[in-house]
Parts: sequence; structure tokens; C-alpha cells
Amino acid sequence: MLPIGSMEENMAQRPDYFVWTTSIELGQAVLVAREAMGWKQAELAARAGVGRKFLWQLESGKATLRNDKVMRVLEELSLMPLIVPRELLGMLR
Repeated sequence: MLPIGSMEENMAQRPDYFVWTTSIELGQAVLVAREAMGWKQAELAARAGVGRKFLWQLESGKATLRNDKVMRVLEELSLMPLIVPRELLGMLR
């Protein structure tokens, strides 16, 4: 996962956006965003209405998770996926 965007020296600050192409990179993006919010897994899980096990699996990069639950976690972190043609990935990284 490559956190992209303006990131100051404070590692707890969330980048402006993430580029992810694998479930592991998505999980890392969720972890970074959660930590930037100062939340424990239990807090984010409760806010998103998912179980702690689900959130742990998401942050660990499990490839087969329910999309509706992933979207609830992303929404709670104020993140939204953006689908772009593969050719544009190089410009985003």
C-alpha cells in the first residue's frame, strides 16, 4: 500500500488518499486511517456496525469479505473507493 498525498512528519496523520490494488493494501489503508483517527479496532468496529473479527480480517488483508461491510468501514473513516482505468494508476502512485 502506498499512502499518497500530503503527509506531514506526524505518522498518525492520514494521507489525502490511498492507492490500493490488493486486499493487503486495502487492509493497510484501513489500518493507517483508523490509527490516524486515534481509534482502537473495537471503536471502529462498533461505529461501522461490524464485528472486531471482521475488522481484524479486513486490516489483515483477507481477500473474501462482504462488500457491504467493507463499505461501512470505509464510510466511517470518510474514505470512498474510486474506480479508474489501469492506465491511470501510474499517475496516482
